[in-house]
Amino acid sequence: MVTFLKTIAAAGLTVIMLSTSAVAKPLPKKACDEFRSFVAKSNSKSPRKIDKWTEIIQMTIICEARIMTYNKRLLAPASILLEGWQGRKQRQHNQLHCNKQGLASKMDFVVIDNIYDKDYSFLIELKTRPSDCAR
Repeated sequence: MVTFLKTIAAAGLTVIMLSTSAVAKPLPKKACDEFRSFVAKSNSKSPRKIDKWTEIIQMTIICEARIMTYNKRLLAPASILLEGWQGRKQRQHNQLHCNKQGLASKMDFVVIDNIYDKDYSFLIELKTRPSDCAR
């Protein structure tokens, strides 16, 4: 655990302590290496637009805890977001990551989207856990 925390700290990531009962089984090394390669390739092309109003700034993965984080930026002014947008985005996030191919439902990942406005001010965290998916 100490080596894991030193590695995370060296990477400049925020460390979230989880109780051992809450931590998923670590991802097998081969799968972790594939995910890390994908994340590195994606980050080398960042920021990149994923739709008309959104771009991915950065992705991170913590294989040992099965956490995938996407940092995204809205390109439209936050002032145009309609009331209740946070709840709608969370429902969409759950639908995406709990579908047949979703990271939460298929791979037991916790998937986090940190959403920022066009000026990089934090707006919201969306989080989908395997327990959010109906099995």
